[in-house]
Amino acid sequence: MERTFLKDAKVIKLYEKVKSLRENGDHSKAMETIDEMVSVHGEDKNSWLLRIEQSGVFMDLAGEARNAAADNVEVLYMLGSLGCVTEDVRLSLSSLCARLLLILGKRLGSALYLKECVRSGKHGLSAASVDVSSDPAAVRWLKVDAVDKKEFEPLIKEAELLIDELKTMDVEIEMPEEVCDAKKSTELVEDRVSELRSYWVGLDVKVKRDFLKVSIEKLTSFVRGVHKSKGLDVLKHVLDTARGQKKWTVWVCRTKCDEVCFSAEQCRTHLEEKHAADFKPSSEEDMVMRIGRNWVNKIRDGGWEPVDTVVAVEMIKTQLEDVKAFTTRSRKKGWSNQWPLALDEERSGLLKEIKLLLVSLCEHQILSCSIRDWVMRFLVKHLGEHEVSEQSLKDCHLVETPQSICFLERDELKKIRGFLKKIKCERLDGTDHVCRAVDSLLDRIRIKENIDADEQFSFLLLDKRLLKSNNAAFDGDDDGKIKLIKDPVSHYTKAQAQGDDMISWLGDHSSVDKSFPKPIREHNLGIWVAVLRAVQYTCRTLGTKYAKKKQVLDYEAALTLVENLCMLGDERRGNVEDDQRSSYVSLLCDRFKERVPESSVPINLFLCAVRDVLHGALHPAFDIPDLEDCLNLIYRERKNLGSYTVLRSINVLKSAVTEKVLLIDAKILLIDNSRIRLLNNLTKLSAFDNRSYMLHFLKPFLLNEIVIMKSKVKSDAAEADLLLKEGKNSLKEEKKSQAKKPEKDKSIKITSTSMASVVDKTVEHEPSVKLEPEEDVKEPERGRLETSSNTDIQVEATTVDRDDMQNKPGEATVPTNLESALDMTLKNESKSKSDAAETDLLLKGDKKSQAKKKKKPKNTKKTSTSMASPVEHKPSVSLETGGTSQSPKTMEEDSMEPKDTLGSEKGPLKIPSTKDIQEEATKVNYGDTQNMPGGAATRYNSVSGNLESAPGGAAARYNSALDMTLKALVNIKVLKENVLKYKKQPVDDNLEEQVLCALQSLFSAVVSEEIKTKGVYSLILRYLHVSLEEVNSMSCGAAELLVAILEFWHCWENSERESLTNCLFTLEVNERMSCRKCRKMPNYPEESSYGIVTAADSVRNVKCAFGDIKFVDILKVTRMNYKMLCDTKTGGCGTTNFVHHVISRCPPIFTIVLEWEKSETEKEISETTEALEWEIDISRLYEGLQPNTNYRLVSMVGYGEEDEEHICMAYEKNQWVNLRRESVAGEVVGSNWKNVVRFCGERKVRPVILLYESCQISMMMA
Repeated sequence: MERTFLKDAKVIKLYEKVKSLRENGDHSKAMETIDEMVSVHGEDKNSWLLRIEQSGVFMDLAGEARNAAADNVEVLYMLGSLGCVTEDVRLSLSSLCARLLLILGKRLGSALYLKECVRSGKHGLSAASVDVSSDPAAVRWLKVDAVDKKEFEPLIKEAELLIDELKTMDVEIEMPEEVCDAKKSTELVEDRVSELRSYWVGLDVKVKRDFLKVSIEKLTSFVRGVHKSKGLDVLKHVLDTARGQKKWTVWVCRTKCDEVCFSAEQCRTHLEEKHAADFKPSSEEDMVMRIGRNWVNKIRDGGWEPVDTVVAVEMIKTQLEDVKAFTTRSRKKGWSNQWPLALDEERSGLLKEIKLLLVSLCEHQILSCSIRDWVMRFLVKHLGEHEVSEQSLKDCHLVETPQSICFLERDELKKIRGFLKKIKCERLDGTDHVCRAVDSLLDRIRIKENIDADEQFSFLLLDKRLLKSNNAAFDGDDDGKIKLIKDPVSHYTKAQAQGDDMISWLGDHSSVDKSFPKPIREHNLGIWVAVLRAVQYTCRTLGTKYAKKKQVLDYEAALTLVENLCMLGDERRGNVEDDQRSSYVSLLCDRFKERVPESSVPINLFLCAVRDVLHGALHPAFDIPDLEDCLNLIYRERKNLGSYTVLRSINVLKSAVTEKVLLIDAKILLIDNSRIRLLNNLTKLSAFDNRSYMLHFLKPFLLNEIVIMKSKVKSDAAEADLLLKEGKNSLKEEKKSQAKKPEKDKSIKITSTSMASVVDKTVEHEPSVKLEPEEDVKEPERGRLETSSNTDIQVEATTVDRDDMQNKPGEATVPTNLESALDMTLKNESKSKSDAAETDLLLKGDKKSQAKKKKKPKNTKKTSTSMASPVEHKPSVSLETGGTSQSPKTMEEDSMEPKDTLGSEKGPLKIPSTKDIQEEATKVNYGDTQNMPGGAATRYNSVSGNLESAPGGAAARYNSALDMTLKALVNIKVLKENVLKYKKQPVDDNLEEQVLCALQSLFSAVVSEEIKTKGVYSLILRYLHVSLEEVNSMSCGAAELLVAILEFWHCWENSERESLTNCLFTLEVNERMSCRKCRKMPNYPEESSYGIVTAADSVRNVKCAFGDIKFVDILKVTRMNYKMLCDTKTGGCGTTNFVHHVISRCPPIFTIVLEWEKSETEKEISETTEALEWEIDISRLYEGLQPNTNYRLVSMVGYGEEDEEHICMAYEKNQWVNLRRESVAGEVVGSNWKNVVRFCGERKVRPVILLYESCQISMMMA
């Protein structure tokens, strides 16, 4: 009795385990277990149960891929499932197989699988049920009825309906999306790795180069200590393999055989020979062959013009030697241009069509030798009719070139063209999806960095590209080959050391196997087995096609036999009357019994051939008839069929059979193409890169090495610091004997790579421009967050120990290496001025300063801890509320000049209505200033006189700054939409009233579009100029004017009594500090500001230092140097701490001001402008916001050095526009930021004010 695995208790337990794993969702482990069972029990008579289970696992995996939107992987697993089912003859006739074919057909929109579903269903209906009565165990375990005939009919109907739809409709098949690559985790898994970035950047180039040379002896010692014997064995095996094969890659069969190959070709051969990944017919003569490369080249390159056949034949007959000579010379090219040509456009067009069809078949590699020979037979026959012998054709090499069909006439060419059009060049079988899925997987796991070795294999030499900057390219095309370097030292001599890619690479564990050391067989097992099953299914399809071809050839032999019987009857009967030729039918019926057994033609096929001949069929039918019924049919037809009709029917069928064989050959090559592609992908999946094991050892080892190096430097610095402290103690003892006189502590600074002694040095800096009253710089209750000079930053860089980095606030995701790298960058800039680091961006004021009366704000400042003691530094422009624009009363109190002003002399400047402005503008344009209505002439003349009396350069700059600042504000959509919702509140001061009225007139004209009237904007600008001149100095720049305007807008309130400035421009910022030493958390009040002020050269320096860094991160990097002292006056410890910046709400408009030195070159201006960005995420600057709080740049005010005028760049209608002076029109700069960068560089325009608008509000308004 045949043994079955179902009687083995251990196998049954494994079978149940697979079911349990599937229920628990552990499909990978289920696949591993079931594949082992199939490998062992695949030949068992009940192995079909295992096939069903494995097919189910594949469908589970396909469901997971579908949920993950991985369409290509889903199709791959479906093909694997189909391959499992079709591997067993009984299952191939089951409803399960038909259902899978239907699912694939619908999924791919493929008629190929839908037709297979119909055939499978019909065969299943006609097949006998599986007899399981002799095996009760199989019946017990059978859960899927393999021959459930009730399910076939609806499956067949649905498939036929879909086939009809594909025929009658132009169905667009949606191409599946690429497999979504899982995001590689580039975050460093250990905090200490981020701390090593700055240390690595500061290392000497020689040290970095030596670091890439890894001693195998040291590495082995490290692995022995960490991974013990298990890891040591793996390392030894990997090194032995690499040393012997000179490559890291091996090819491992994932089946139970675990065959290891050392080349892709060897692996491919193993899969073909041992795992049914190829199909070859029993006889090599039956093998379909592709045409050679020589014929392909001749088809592509040769001429395809019609030949004058009559003249050419005459040449062959009379000038054979000459013809042989020129055809021999052109034999390699395939065609000679010395043949006489015919002027026949129709033949020429047919030949060109045939060429294109042949080229397409060549490109798809489906042009068989049989098709070539069939085409050449037309030539032999055609020239034979012109009495040209076959020997002459051979002598002229005409049968060796495809262009010989240029001799043919129209009818022959049409037949060839018609047949070639029937050949399908593509097969929608899912192979493309499999290739994309495999490529996507391999791209994710491919190791791109080279690891070479010296000739003695004592050192591993890492990829020198790791020393380069962050944009160094890693192509990964080395295929795991190991280069043996003769001199490792010279190998790295020319390697440039830039950036910190090395540290990023060490911290990136995406290329390291998390479950080390996982057996190689488990790597990509599910996909590997699925591709193998797909290859095997394709090979079985090949076998089916070869069997079909054999059947057709047997049918052709039967037709030949029928024809021979008829011809033999003619010879025996001699010449007979026409009415006796019907005896062909009688002859066929009487003779087939004695003739057929003597031939190799099966009786059933002979009867099929006879039936088709007698019926006059145009195409052969291969449904095997019943023998008795077929004979009765032949006898009924014998009286009504003439012999001539029989012979004609035989010829038609033979021609159809010949064409069918050629089409089958093309299909076989097409299927074989799919097999080759699938096998190539299976071979690629079989490859295993031992570098994945090596990286598991190398990365921790190298991290450990660099930590040891850094620790040694720190220990040396600590020793020096200890000696310094001992020196300080001796100084203290000397001080006790001296009188109690206040002295400043002397500081001693020690230069060290990583740490230094604390510097107790007090420095006091005065700002270059003070925009606040003297009273504001009194002893503060708490200090303002100050900026510091580069010298101070140098002091701080040596003061703050690297361990302080652990106490950084968790604002957004700025890389942790940036602070130390910035310190080092700023150290090298000895000539940078103090405001280069003034980039905290928020200069605070009291929220109460926004009152309507503009009282002087109580301004407090924070103690800067960029040094060890407070430092006073202010930017030339303050964006804090109430901190820049003073009321007229305040100015009078502080001024040394007489109190008489323009306003007091001339009285209030009355602002006319918009209508008056429009009328006045019209008259001004005509130059008639004498007849202006209602005193307008007086006002205009006063404006003109004022401009003329002011210094020319200052007045022009002031006027351009005002003009462009107003244009920048007017271009903000949210401001235009809301400005008229606010009502101007009455103010006591006449000058403020004039400014407010002028601003109201401006925006009223903008909203009503009357601003477009010629002269209106110019007149309003002059009115506003006169009004602001009373409260602002003529030396004010655009930023000061912006702050002044915002201060005036505090008097515009909405129905909820909220001012326009507060609602649209004001940031409510809270600075929080948690002392890392004493844990005190001072509670500072919330403060207000209009935006950020930063130094342009700081932006440029950080951009140059870090390369690919976003503008918002540049702002954050520069702010990382600012710290606060834990105030000793309130019980603090005096320790420096990082500051958290928290805002409670986001204003619709976010303002950034850049400060320039006014001596920058065109290159420096371009570099700074290029660092700016059109869209920023301020959640990376402030805590308390949702991620992706994005703002977009809508307008920008800049200053041009050459023209000494301001410009305004506005983003209008998806393009940047440079607005003209005193006009609402402008010139187009370009559609992207690169155009703006080029414009600013060429014209030396320095961006000063950047006005960003909230993206969310913009979308709501749109």
